[in-house]
Order: sequence, then structure tokens, then C-alpha cells
Amino acid sequence: MSCHTGADIQISPCHSTQTADDFALIFFHDWYCENGLPSHLITDRDKLFLSTFWKALIKLTGVNHKMSSSYHPQTDGLSERSNKTVIQCIHFHVKHNQMEWVHALPCIRFNIMNTVNASMGFSPFQLKSGFSPRVLPPLSPPPVLASADEDMALHVLQSIELDFCEAMDNLISSKISQAHHVNKSHGKEISYTLGDLVMLSTANR
Repeated sequence: MSCHTGADIQISPCHSTQTADDFALIFFHDWYCENGLPSHLITDRDKLFLSTFWKALIKLTGVNHKMSSSYHPQTDGLSERSNKTVIQCIHFHVKHNQMEWVHALPCIRFNIMNTVNASMGFSPFQLKSGFSPRVLPPLSPPPVLASADEDMALHVLQSIELDFCEAMDNLISSKISQAHHVNKSHGKEISYTLGDLVMLSTANR
């Protein structure tokens, strides 16, 4: 779930068997409790969003629900790009750790939220909160006579730091991969001059 301003993203693990009311609970727990009720909601044309339950829910909450066209799914472009980034990050994570991918989601979200958007010049955290969050400082080795609790605390922090570094590496790899595919798919740009005749397809409009 993404804010159209780029100020927030929520990553919620789901099952393919979840129903419309299951997803409604996810939406209210993960998005509403963080950001409140949106004025507009753009979704794809999944059967969950076409159900009578979902339509009734939207009507009762007063949210303006818009669906992306089956011919023009790019109308929900921000979510599509966010989903692609998250999926690729999970894909890179699963290469090293087939289990525990759900536990990687908070780290993935944190790094996405803390990464400056090239178009806007700010990170989602800066847009949402007005500042960047503090991150873990570089960890120093414990003293030789460290207690068992100090050793355990350091071990936990090192594990967290490793998870965040891996999530950031996966995010960078995802961005590089996306840029490669975009550049590969773009052919030579066609230039037009005044007076050129072109044919315009009106199908699916």
C-alpha cells in the first residue's frame, strides 16, 4: 500500500486465500492506524475489490474508490513500481535465506522509507515526519571482560545491523535491475517534425 505523494508505504504479508473482509482488516490495521482514512483509493481490478462487501465498505467509509483500467494498469503506477521493488528485494533475500522472508519486510520497508527519491529530493520519512530517523551507529567490539548480557546485546544489534545492510543491498540490486530492464526495453526514441503525419489508435480508449 502506497501513498500517492510517496510519503509512505506499508508492506503486509498476505495469503492467496484471503477474502475481502480479511484484506479490509489488513488495510485498517496496517494503513488506517498509521495514516488515517484516505480520501481516494486506487486499486487494480482484483475480485476482492469488485466484491459487494468491499463496495459496501467503501460506501460506508466515504472513500472515493477508483480502479485502474485493464487496458491502462499504469494508472496505479506508484503501487506497481513499489510492488516491483518489494518483490525484487524479497527475491534477492530468498536467494540467501528461503525461510524468514516475512521477517525481512520491516527492514525492506525501512530502507525504502529512508532512501531519497531522485524525483522529489527527499526520502519518504522526510516527507512524512519532517526528518530522517536515527540509525544504528557503527558497533565497536565489547571489552574483554564484557558480561554475558553485554555480549548478548551486541550479538542482537549485530544481527539487526546485518539484516538492515542486507535489505539495503537488496534494494540497491532491485533498483539496478529495474533500471537495466527499463533501458533495455526502450528502443530508439522517435523524433517528429512539424508537418509529419501519424496514425493514432483509438482502441481501448
